[in-house]
Amino acid sequence: MGLMAGLEAAHAAVDALVGAPALTGQVVSVAECAAAVRSVERLVRRVEAIRLRVVSAAARSDVAAQAGHASTGAWLASTTRTTGREAAGQVRLAEM
Repeated sequence: MGLMAGLEAAHAAVDALVGAPALTGQVVSVAECAAAVRSVERLVRRVEAIRLRVVSAAARSDVAAQAGHASTGAWLASTTRTTGREAAGQVRLAEM
């Protein structure tokens, strides 16, 4: 599966979760809530790792120059609508 197809599948899976009982106001158990929070946290960390790999690939491919930006950080800030400082930090982390 390619990157974009995988991301589309992930979006579809998240969309399917939006109607889950814990998200619609239905009562769920403490154990279920705790397990869900842990699982969501794990998922967030995995998605963040994928984002860093994409940023690293963008830096290696010189996407910034191709898009007319001075640096990968500038390109990332523009693309994600984040601050230059935050984007530069993400690039540094991705390049570790």
